[in-house]
Amino acid sequence: MLSKDFHHSQLKKSQQLSMRISLLVMSITAIYSFVFLGLGVYSLSLLCAVITLVFLASFYLNKNGRLKTGRITLYVIINLTVFIADVVLGRNTGLFLLYIPIMASSLILFSFNEKNSIILVAAFSLFLIVILEITNHSLFSVTYKLNRDANYVVYYTSLLLSITATGLCVYYLKSVNHTVESQLITQRTFYENIFENLPADVAVFDKHHKYTYINPKGVRDSFIRNWLIGKDDFDYCEKRGLDKSMAERRRNTFNKCMATLEPVQLDETHIDAKGDTIYHSRYFNPIINESGNVELVIGYGFNVTEQKNAQSKIMEAKQMAENASKAKSNFLSNISHEIRTPLNAIIGLSNLLISDNKRDNLDENLKIISYSANNLLALINDILDLSKIEEGKITAEKTPFSVTDLLSTLEKTIRIRSAEKKLDLITDFAEDLPPVLTGDPLRLNQILLNLCTNAVKFTEEGSVRIKVFILSRNDDTIVLQFEVHDTGIGISSQKIGSIFDSFTQAESYTTRKYGGSGLGLNISKKLCNILGGSIRVDSKVNLGSTFYVNLPFGYSYDVNLLKANHNAQNEKDLSHLKILMAEDNVINQRLVQQLFKKWNCELFIVSSGRMAIEKLKQEKFDMLLMDLQMPDMDGLTAIELLRSGTVGELNKDIPAIALTADVFEQTRKKVYQSGFNDFLSKPFNSEDLYRKIAQRTDGPSV
Repeated sequence: MLSKDFHHSQLKKSQQLSMRISLLVMSITAIYSFVFLGLGVYSLSLLCAVITLVFLASFYLNKNGRLKTGRITLYVIINLTVFIADVVLGRNTGLFLLYIPIMASSLILFSFNEKNSIILVAAFSLFLIVILEITNHSLFSVTYKLNRDANYVVYYTSLLLSITATGLCVYYLKSVNHTVESQLITQRTFYENIFENLPADVAVFDKHHKYTYINPKGVRDSFIRNWLIGKDDFDYCEKRGLDKSMAERRRNTFNKCMATLEPVQLDETHIDAKGDTIYHSRYFNPIINESGNVELVIGYGFNVTEQKNAQSKIMEAKQMAENASKAKSNFLSNISHEIRTPLNAIIGLSNLLISDNKRDNLDENLKIISYSANNLLALINDILDLSKIEEGKITAEKTPFSVTDLLSTLEKTIRIRSAEKKLDLITDFAEDLPPVLTGDPLRLNQILLNLCTNAVKFTEEGSVRIKVFILSRNDDTIVLQFEVHDTGIGISSQKIGSIFDSFTQAESYTTRKYGGSGLGLNISKKLCNILGGSIRVDSKVNLGSTFYVNLPFGYSYDVNLLKANHNAQNEKDLSHLKILMAEDNVINQRLVQQLFKKWNCELFIVSSGRMAIEKLKQEKFDMLLMDLQMPDMDGLTAIELLRSGTVGELNKDIPAIALTADVFEQTRKKVYQSGFNDFLSKPFNSEDLYRKIAQRTDGPSV
């Protein structure tokens, strides 16, 4: 800022100088005009008057900022005027004495940092006229012969004007130099104060990498600091007995700065007297003049040891957090697998016994087993979903699905549960709902099932009502509102603000009476946010609650494909399919055997991935079901070998479904990347398994 102010001040003074010189010479020519008028030399008086007007024009050019044009005009006219007048009137008039103030004013011009063109024009015109005056005066004839008295008048006038003008120029030159010198000292002091108080070591180098300035932060010892001026880093290293590799690195960085004309950074490491590592970041910044050449290089550096140590600690903490997160994920994955595996058998076999056994007491007991197992599974799913949401591992899918089919399945599920408590289930689905939309049906179903299950759970008598209608629509998006109303226990106004928090239920006795983890509503709210929607609740104690869910969906026009796919999944006959299953858990083997027996499928079971590969080399199958965690060879390795073709072409493209109790997102990605066509998490129900097999198969092998 100070440099800009100084430059502006210089321009202002330069402008004032040109204007003053114009006024000075204008005054001189005006005086000569009156002198010649008094002597009766009217032609010369008129000529001087015209020249006075030219100088007046030069004055206004300078005043209006046209410094270059004004100055060239000024100096050319000054020199030509004096030369012509001297030639016309002769040397005895003393007009040549006016070259003295002309030279003085030229010195003032050279004291400013002017454009080369102005300086060259001024210098050349002055030089040319002086040479002509000295060597070629005899070539010109004296046109005017003045009488003796007139010559004396002109001579003494020229002498007086020369002395006066020269004195004024010398005085102004001294004044200007003093002002410029003061400003330069002020500017230097200003920058030195800044540099000396900066929390960084600052040094200024010439273009040969020699020090011209060092602040106390750079070198604390004043003797060494003064000694180093005019020397370089190699001299410093030799003086202090340091390794010259530091000087070499700095020289290379300096040379790079000079070559690229851009700032260059250098990171340095030192060992202090205590043996601690000290880190410095050093920068070399070129100062480029108007010609595009480097005049100076400013080097400055910072001690970044604290930042480096803090960054190192942050990286260590980040690594520890990542390791902890990985350990947590591995733990949850393992515990999920260990819990889901027996649950798969409990739920599956309970359902089989319920459907096959007609004894009332046994049927009731099996229903209790199945209900308890499903509650345990729901709790595990809630915990895992919450973990995945908080880690940002759940994203919104965009797939076409049938809203009516989803709502129909939801209604059937909730109707069974509401019937057990003798509650009325009322559905109000708008007739103008689009048959197919684009969105995330899995998460939508999870939200609605959660709200409807809660409505049934917390209602002892009355009804549960599910309402769905179109809230708004435009060319790209349709927003549906889902309402779940119950006549249950309700929520107090004091608790309604925290009902969507984790591990929260309305009252403590609610948890004791109805059970539950308190995660369902929190998960539903977070899923709504992920899907770009919202959820809210209205409730009164003992009158019931109404939950409102607004979610946006995209349009889909693939109605025929969806209907065909839906019909294929529900009506396809799986009998006579030849299926290979790789599963090491004996209980799960038994469960699947009974399921496929009901479906009239030909099932072959092996206990490891390696055994599956051997079997697939020998026989053609319609479908491959494979667990992921097995001894000898896991499912991912086995499917990669199969898809690579290294085990033969017979079953290289067989449809394959991964069966696993590991439901984490990274596992899903590995499943599809390895070559599986689909994924089914344990515990699974028979309907899901049937539907996925129907999707992936065309007919029995021949």
